[in-house]
Amino acid sequence: AAVAAGALSLHEIEASVIVQPAGVDLLAQGVLGMLHYARTRELAAAGIVVISIGIALSIAAVGLMAIGRDRGPTPRGGKPHDGGRGTG
Repeated sequence: AAVAAGALSLHEIEASVIVQPAGVDLLAQGVLGMLHYARTRELAAAGIVVISIGIALSIAAVGLMAIGRDRGPTPRGGKPHDGGRGTG
């Protein structure tokens, strides 16, 4: 399955060209164009933007997981659940 996913990802940009609406330029196409024409300044800026977005989403995901862990599931009575052991 991993080999198939890797093979399909090699044609990601070409597939996105086929399914995108007319007049819309996708990030992957823009980066590929910058690589092709050796626009290093624009490419560096795009790389910083992509990395910044990835870091921000990662921090948000970790924060949401921490909030969910701190709350934890509790039953209506407010007492912690015994885990199904039936201590009673």
